Amino acid sequence: MIPNVSIRKSFGISFIFFQTIFACSPLNYSMDPSQAQPIGERTIAATLANPTLLRKSTQATFGMVLLHGLSMDRKEMQMLANELSEKYKDNLLIINSSVREQGISEDYSIDQQVEMVYQEIQTTLRTYHKDSQSFPLFILGQSQGGIIATLIAKRYKHTLHLLGFITHNAPLQGAAILTRGPLAIQHFKNKAKNGLNIIGTKVNWSLFALAALAKTADCIYPLLQGMGYKKFAGIKDTLPNRPCTSAVYHYLRNSQPSDRVPGLLIAGYQNDYGRLFRHTITAYKEAHQALNINEKVDQAIQALNEATALLVTGETDGLHDHLIPLQSQLCRGDSLEDLTHIGNTPYAIGMPGNPAIQCFVIRDITHCNDIFPISRREIEAEEYMMHPHRMLPLLFQFIEEKLAACQP
Repeated sequence: MIPNVSIRKSFGISFIFFQTIFACSPLNYSMDPSQAQPIGERTIAATLANPTLLRKSTQATFGMVLLHGLSMDRKEMQMLANELSEKYKDNLLIINSSVREQGISEDYSIDQQVEMVYQEIQTTLRTYHKDSQSFPLFILGQSQGGIIATLIAKRYKHTLHLLGFITHNAPLQGAAILTRGPLAIQHFKNKAKNGLNIIGTKVNWSLFALAALAKTADCIYPLLQGMGYKKFAGIKDTLPNRPCTSAVYHYLRNSQPSDRVPGLLIAGYQNDYGRLFRHTITAYKEAHQALNINEKVDQAIQALNEATALLVTGETDGLHDHLIPLQSQLCRGDSLEDLTHIGNTPYAIGMPGNPAIQCFVIRDITHCNDIFPISRREIEAEEYMMHPHRMLPLLFQFIEEKLAACQP
């Protein structure tokens, strides 16, 4: 279970809410960038204190770097780390990155974070007596971490022996929900109210704080930065149409073959509250059976579906994981085919102009285990981004194909 975030109703505290836009987890405190611990220190400290672990790690034949999302920490990647360890045993060195914890993912720019992760990788490989230019390496990023994983592949292909990078529900073209204004939020509230009431929740007031802050961010941040205030650069870089997302687009869509690293983009969507809250809705209908309201309930849920899609994607029929549009996760535009027909099996699609990139879409996947940021109402499902199941065979197949391809 991911704990709720408790935020007081004030504009000042709304900055703290903004820090958690992809969090789905408790708030991390935001630290001054100048106070960051030395790169790699937190990652290798436990290993240096454990000679057995160090000895096993030096036996590894390839590595996997795991990158958490915005406002998260490496604990959020533990399930994936466990699955990878169970699959590959001592053959795999896992670098569960820690240099972006404690507010760094919010306060440092994406470019700074890319450099920090790169230095962490180098430091960790040296600790494990691995040569960075010959030791086979993969890098996987969830949410904001997917942007960083892609840019590391772009910038450090020739200094790391990268066999592939993986993004998982990543806002590769930004999070459009950050651009919604108060009027859009009020429109959503009006359209969604009845449907949310049926599933036992209501719009979180913090959504209004998000809208107010996001709409003024471009005006406020330059002023604050001019006064020496250096917070929130990582958040601002996750808005649509930022230089870092443009760099991601050009790398995935327009890079030269000689610059390409094989990539696996795993995306997910769940647009139907009727599936997310099937048991609650059924119970609601049964409790009001005498009123013969089934049709009205279905209409309210459909209105909620459309209002949420409009808020997250800008289209009433846009696909999303309740936080990131599917198009953004796939670095695609309006030419993306209709994917509402896919079943429970991951669905493969191509990346235009880049055969080195594999893309898969998994239906019934939400970003969090609740419908954050609309509400903290938990979903009635066991699978979501940080607790995945169907993506694991895709990940293992990708790893094994790339390892086989690099064998002499």
